[in-house]
Amino acid sequence: MKKRLFSILGILLAIFSFTNVFALSKSDMTTLKLKSIKKLTNPRGFSSVQGGTTTDKYIVSLFRNSTDTKTAIVVLNKNNYKKTKLGGTNYKLGHGNSATYNNKTNEVLTMDKNIVHVLSATTFKEKKKIKLDKTYHAIGYDSKTNQYVLAASSGNKTIFHIMDENFKEKSKFSIVVNMTRQSLTVKNGVIYYCTYESGKKTKYQKQYDGVLKSKENAIYVYDLNGNKKTIYYIPKTYNNESFNEIENVSFNGDKIIVQFNQHGKAGYYTSISKLKNYTLTGNTKNNSSNTKNNTNNVNSNSSSNSTNISDSSNNNSNNTNKDNSSNNNLSNINNKNETTNNMNSSNNETILETTINVQKK
Repeated sequence: MKKRLFSILGILLAIFSFTNVFALSKSDMTTLKLKSIKKLTNPRGFSSVQGGTTTDKYIVSLFRNSTDTKTAIVVLNKNNYKKTKLGGTNYKLGHGNSATYNNKTNEVLTMDKNIVHVLSATTFKEKKKIKLDKTYHAIGYDSKTNQYVLAASSGNKTIFHIMDENFKEKSKFSIVVNMTRQSLTVKNGVIYYCTYESGKKTKYQKQYDGVLKSKENAIYVYDLNGNKKTIYYIPKTYNNESFNEIENVSFNGDKIIVQFNQHGKAGYYTSISKLKNYTLTGNTKNNSSNTKNNTNNVNSNSSSNSTNISDSSNNNSNNTNKDNSSNNNLSNINNKNETTNNMNSSNNETILETTINVQKK
């Protein structure tokens, strides 16, 4: 009798585990129809566009070289999409997987493993670097709440860490993601998180769950309290446009700007129709996450203090890698790990390093 009971329990556990493998289905998604606004050939010596953001004046793109030892920054005028003379090809921002714009400080911040590079959004000279306690693969700033969102991976989950302007953690929540994890942006208290489907097991994606086809993309949309708004689905092709791998998303006012890696070129797109204006809902006190237990959203409340802040001029060099997270049978994806390189600015200015140790209460 006991053996039969254990057998039944084992079967039920296996069924439960299997159903949680799939983090999304087509019925969950809203098709995002895009139109091309710009095609840009990669700067010479750089293999692909990665992170990007939109400032008050510009559309910014980061390009990596094949070894992640150099980064190029290309800056477009956001009104006419013409290339400006700003930026350059001598930055050292690692893989450059994600970037965001803080309109209150007029700074562009890029995520490089456990280092945040802070650049002037006027000159694009690097001002300082901030060393965090752990590796993150994406960063976004929300001007509405004056908070940052940093994304990290744990098995088959992406954990969104909500932090104040000093990178002190206030709350966090997680969602199941079975695709290649990219960058994010935040608007009006809502996170837009980019993911790419490789269609097979790769260095960055341990398994393929079959929900989406190869070269299809999805943007997960959740607010800072962990409430799911929608999931945008981007097909492989639309109106004779082949999108390929999504790299970053940002907003130019109400217009969404999506950048794709298109084999030697960066493709810039915007939505054909106006998107729904999603806003922050639910419990907003200290931005504590709501507790949810479903396939797409597993929340956990926690907070931590930022301590031991010190400043020093430092040019530490770290090896370049994308992080391959340890996965279990439920894990279908590896996050992209950011890279930590020499923290030198493009014009050899002294860079301030701030070390932040985040400790749980």
